[in-house]
Amino acid sequence: SAHCHSFVSVKSVTENVALITIDSPEMKGHWEYRINERKRLEVVKESEENLFLLHSISKSVDVLSSVEHLMHKHIKMRITSDGSFFYQKDSRTHKLGFGSSATTVVSVVCSLLMEGGKLDMKMCLIRSLLDEERELIARVACDAHNTAQGRIGSGFDVITAVFGSCCFEK
Repeated sequence: SAHCHSFVSVKSVTENVALITIDSPEMKGHWEYRINERKRLEVVKESEENLFLLHSISKSVDVLSSVEHLMHKHIKMRITSDGSFFYQKDSRTHKLGFGSSATTVVSVVCSLLMEGGKLDMKMCLIRSLLDEERELIARVACDAHNTAQGRIGSGFDVITAVFGSCCFEK
């Protein structure tokens, strides 16, 4: 099985913005974004364009009633995978297409909904997410994933990343 891990740290900043930094060692990527008090998202720096990250942040901010909980914070995310999502060719890292974007989208959405006050972080640390919390994460993550892809996908990979499994009946 493949595993994706997200490590999040938050520091206070004096500027009235939210700074979001995302690093992925496997993809050799570094991305920086800024959100102002009017919910305007700006790309500060990208090692390469990543629509999955951009739309994960954008769609998460859209569901927040305000960005007050994000202001004056530098949210640093480090997303790592065990290598099962990638392969090497011509000294470059390539995705296999087995859910790495889905797990990344879910981790970014979940982190921002927690930091943004939409999910109770303290309660999430002592108990499993409630069904309605998982459904919110799944809805926002599916919307972000579909927007990044430019089409409506099945959502099975995103739903599996949120709920742990997925069963389809016809």
